[in-house]
Amino acid sequence: MIELRNITFGYGNRPLFDQLSLKILDGEFVGIIGPNGAGKTTLLKLMGGMMRPAAGEVWIHGRLLNRYSRMELARLLAFVPQEFHSLYDYTVEEIVLMGRYAYRRAFEPPGERDWRVAEQAMIRTEVGSLRRRRLSHISGGEKQRVVLASALAQEPRVLLLDEPTGALDLKHQIHFYRILREEQRRSGQTIVTVTHDVNLAVRFCERILVLKEGRIVADGPTETVIQQSVLETVYEIPLTIFPHPEDGKPLVTFGRVGHGR
Repeated sequence: MIELRNITFGYGNRPLFDQLSLKILDGEFVGIIGPNGAGKTTLLKLMGGMMRPAAGEVWIHGRLLNRYSRMELARLLAFVPQEFHSLYDYTVEEIVLMGRYAYRRAFEPPGERDWRVAEQAMIRTEVGSLRRRRLSHISGGEKQRVVLASALAQEPRVLLLDEPTGALDLKHQIHFYRILREEQRRSGQTIVTVTHDVNLAVRFCERILVLKEGRIVADGPTETVIQQSVLETVYEIPLTIFPHPEDGKPLVTFGRVGHGR
């Protein structure tokens, strides 16, 4: 379980979170949505220890986050950023194998298990055919799937993703989230993803957290949170919500159309 207790955080003289508390249970697939500046990425980074709160505590699996060593945390938690930058032009295979660093001593070459886990991660993300290519020779969307493969190779219990599909076309957005859902069902991972695509969150996340100006506006099962009154208040534009023709889940469109809910 991830638990944030009375978190306070801000940038300079600009406060963002004030006494914010939140629990995410083991095995949940949580989507964080909200407008720009709401605090989505900051909240994710506080969960992962990439930022430290001015006050309050972050607990993961019953232990204070700052009590974990760097290597312990790497075995527990993986982070997929919006964009991945590297000082060196590594191959795809090298990047994926970097996900195994927490399981090896310094300068120790990859072992049999490292290769096996990395291979499976590349297969699941469909980047195996790119293994010999360098990062500079693949597209932004392909690079994002490589970063996911590296994160999966860490075999984390918690996977945090910050707008991971921004560089992907529609087909690969859906494919990316299907991989996440399959991973969650296969291994019981806890997944928390930030996204600007409300409909992607609705389709794949079991729980939605809505942020605005550092406040949790709504939090709960997807069908109860995705309401016209909630989203119009948060995004400040007219919206219409229809039941999806395939499964009845909420489908959000811009503007007032017909008889939404």
